[in-house]
Amino acid sequence: MLFFAGNIASAQSDLASTAKLFEDAAVAREEAAKIWEGMNERVKATEAWNEAAASWEKAARAWNAAQNKERTDEAWRRFKQALQRRDAFEILLEVVSGNQQTVRVGRLSEPLTVRATDRDSKPIANVKVLFEISSKPGSGEGMSIEPITPVTDSNGIISARMKLGTTAGNYTISASVTDLSRQPVFFDLIATAGNAARLEIFSGNNQVMRVNQMAMAPLVARVTDIYGNPVQGISVQYRIVSEPDGAIGHSLSSEDAVTDASGLCGVRFQSGNLGGSYIVLVESENLDGSPSKYELMARQTIPTFRIIGTRFEGSTDTISLEYGSKIKSGETYLLPDLGRLFRDELKRIYATGRFDDVYASIEEGDIHGEGKAVFRMKERPKVSSIKIVGLKKVKENDIRGVMGLSEGAPFSVPALERTRGAMLRYLENEGYLNATVSAETTVVTAPPKEGEPAPALPPVAITYKVVEKDKVKVARMNLIGNKFFSDWSLNWHMKTGSGRVYKESEFEEDRRKVIGRYVERGYLSAVMDDPIITKDNRGRLILDIVIKEGPQYKIGDITFVGNTAVSSDELMSMLKPKKGATFRARKFFESLEDMRVATARHGYAECRVVPQERLDQEKGIVDFVVRVEEGHILYLEKIVVEGNTKTREKIITREIRLRQGEVLNGEEIERARKRLEALQFFEQGSVQMSLREGSKPDQRVLAVKVAEGKTGQLQLGAGYSSVDKLVGFVSVTKRNFDPFDFWSFTGAGQEISFSAEYGGTKNSFSLSWTEPYWRNKPISIGFDAFNLYQEREGFDWRRSGGGIRLSHQRGEYGRLSYAYRAEQVEILNVTSYAPSDVQAEVGYPSRASYTRTTTSLTTGYTHDNRDDVNFPLSGHFFELQNQFASKILGGNVSFDRPSLTFSYFRQGLSKNHAIAGRIQYGTISNFFERNNPIPTAEKFYLGGANSVRGYRERSIQVYTQSGSLVGPGRTFMLGNLEYRIPFTDDKSFSMVFFYDVGDVYEGEWEFGLNDLKSAVGMGVRFNTPMGPIRLDYGYGLDFPNKNRGQFHFSIGQAF
Repeated sequence: MLFFAGNIASAQSDLASTAKLFEDAAVAREEAAKIWEGMNERVKATEAWNEAAASWEKAARAWNAAQNKERTDEAWRRFKQALQRRDAFEILLEVVSGNQQTVRVGRLSEPLTVRATDRDSKPIANVKVLFEISSKPGSGEGMSIEPITPVTDSNGIISARMKLGTTAGNYTISASVTDLSRQPVFFDLIATAGNAARLEIFSGNNQVMRVNQMAMAPLVARVTDIYGNPVQGISVQYRIVSEPDGAIGHSLSSEDAVTDASGLCGVRFQSGNLGGSYIVLVESENLDGSPSKYELMARQTIPTFRIIGTRFEGSTDTISLEYGSKIKSGETYLLPDLGRLFRDELKRIYATGRFDDVYASIEEGDIHGEGKAVFRMKERPKVSSIKIVGLKKVKENDIRGVMGLSEGAPFSVPALERTRGAMLRYLENEGYLNATVSAETTVVTAPPKEGEPAPALPPVAITYKVVEKDKVKVARMNLIGNKFFSDWSLNWHMKTGSGRVYKESEFEEDRRKVIGRYVERGYLSAVMDDPIITKDNRGRLILDIVIKEGPQYKIGDITFVGNTAVSSDELMSMLKPKKGATFRARKFFESLEDMRVATARHGYAECRVVPQERLDQEKGIVDFVVRVEEGHILYLEKIVVEGNTKTREKIITREIRLRQGEVLNGEEIERARKRLEALQFFEQGSVQMSLREGSKPDQRVLAVKVAEGKTGQLQLGAGYSSVDKLVGFVSVTKRNFDPFDFWSFTGAGQEISFSAEYGGTKNSFSLSWTEPYWRNKPISIGFDAFNLYQEREGFDWRRSGGGIRLSHQRGEYGRLSYAYRAEQVEILNVTSYAPSDVQAEVGYPSRASYTRTTTSLTTGYTHDNRDDVNFPLSGHFFELQNQFASKILGGNVSFDRPSLTFSYFRQGLSKNHAIAGRIQYGTISNFFERNNPIPTAEKFYLGGANSVRGYRERSIQVYTQSGSLVGPGRTFMLGNLEYRIPFTDDKSFSMVFFYDVGDVYEGEWEFGLNDLKSAVGMGVRFNTPMGPIRLDYGYGLDFPNKNRGQFHFSIGQAF
């Protein structure tokens, strides 16, 4: 033990000595850097600070290995300090002139000039700038860079000229500070072709054709400069100079042609009435190779060959080869066509991967001009079995999913290695960075099974041997260079981190998230480098990740190009953020979508809005050229519906308010998609609308694709409460109901629901039906029927009745509604234990029962432009309605009950988070018949899952100052605020944080903020076949449930 302890102490001492050496080197480089700073040698000072940072990094790692935390932290501090001093002396380059030149090949460009400055835009003299060729067309032969000045002058200016190469095209030249890794600047030069110098035949020579027939290929010539670059716009002449004696009818489609951008031009040749040789000259004045001649042959017949059979040799499976062959037995082919078919056949056979060598030949028959096509091949052995040994924690089925080889597939060494590499990458991605995979092959010499042919080569059995080793975890992750976001803020969004298994795929995902956060906040040039990976003494990873934030950009100049339907001023008014504000990615791209919708509204349904940014890193300004690619005004040819296996087509097309021949309004297409989603007839997110080519260029077919969803809900259950005791219930709801489809009852777009409860103290049922498009018009009709009997404390009561409903569309989002309702309420068996307001209504003790009839007319208006009924991220819901009950409608109860509801939705802190708010206010009065009291059951109370959570159902009523219950009130006010966070992409499972507030007032039209009842809490939401389930926990902040919590369970959306 002492021996080992001594060895450990000795090793730590050696590491400390090494760390001290690195520290001494770092300090020396810092001193040198300061000296160079004093001499104003910026380049050398920057180099010295860079070297000092590298030495401090090595010292920090050595101190860490020596387990000296204090010295490790100090070394990292000095490392970051050295980087900051290095960056303070950063030399910036900017292009002064010479960019975007157009120069002929082989010639010198105008000067390429840059200026070197510091971060304060002050010029820097005596800086060496390296001009290099970054990209070039072709080989770049003949190109060179010729410096004009060796270093920058007193104004920070340095220039060079470029001799363009002999190949036309785009050249890119970079300028960077010599010996320093800094962002270069670039010059783009276009080299154009020189003067026309040569004419040559490109294609169409030596063709054979029938007499009186057009040649299959045009006679194409090419004009180039002295370097072989194509030259455009050169006039070329064609003429026939020789033909068979006596031939007539031969001609050219034209005798003059002009070269295109590829330097090509051509004409078509028509042979005469006689077979023989025809010669066509092509020429252009003063060009080498002019004139050149095409030699063409016309024959009375063209050589052909008849295939009388096809044979495949060397394959155990000839059926599949014959099935895919394009060479058919009994067919006669032109010899040129037959040669092409043979080449295609060889490619097809080789592409199967079953053969190493494939050859083709003709085996001539007894009759001249016919024979068999013979293909000889060498078949690869097959894989008889694949075994994987050594797996312990990784499931075999998972790793087999990434393998390229399978049993029965052709065997090859490249395929064997590709599969081994795929397995190794899978293991590394699962965190097994030290895993190894090796492959062994065994030739199987067993005889073939009875009835099967013997293979050309014996099959191969493959065994992959896997050594997993332990998963490699991250000991520590150091983020270097981040200033705007803290380490904690970035780590919160990353899967990679201390104590977690390192996976390269997760790091790449983290990198995208981090850069996305920076871009969202205006850091458009932010870069997150690959991690520098080292290991601690336990083999765990230490990740050093450098983040280069760059400047935070502000919006600069915005230029719109290509817009004709919408003016630039109108487009500019949609822009968010505005000029001069910090760039915010989400708002910017939302405004681009607004621009696209505004353009599509004018019939440009396929328009695109494409931004092109220009970054000025020195000023921190980003300019945009926004290209509006409008396309053409398009018209609707027809609508095609796909995937509606149950829903009638008219149920879908009636939601699309476009007619055949109308201009395609892109905005209406998107609105129609949302309307179809809101029906909830189809799987969430399955409604897709696309435009397909029509019969004319300006017409499109609107294709609507849906996937039928589950539209029926059946709920069965039982429950117990202190009020209703033991209760059993059943509920059936059917959307997209069709009463005439006796098998599925689906497809007509109607809705029907039935529910019933039965228990010791409560029995009820209800039935409801709705037709949303009465007589194919946007008019909704429906009816309701219900019956309820309940035993309450001190009395029993029964409510029964029904009503009819009607509503119609008003604009895109509005709807007017009307409802007539009649119900009878019986209050029975009243005792002294009944609430005082119930006793007063019945007239207890002189009477123990009472019956009243309420008939009412309700009118209302709603405006709903939510983007999604299930999880809205934008829009609002507004409802204003009034219920009027009176004796003149047939009942004996009179009241007037107006109410208002407003809900508002917007995106939260993340693009898929939502902020939702709701305000409700209502009152009830008997203004028109004061002598007819309002029944207690018609008044208001709050508390419970659908109003103020954190309070028991109906517990918020009117109380005296001493806390005694008075009863329900005539006025109520309610407010809800929620922050919703989905955990799945389809938002089927989410969490909410909420704040609820509300109160009930005794008088009519009362309003007060002093005694509001409020609560805070959180909950979860998840979709089930029964519908959305809500589970909330609210914590009351006021009487009557102050400082106490309450759970709430409910079905359906809150708002």
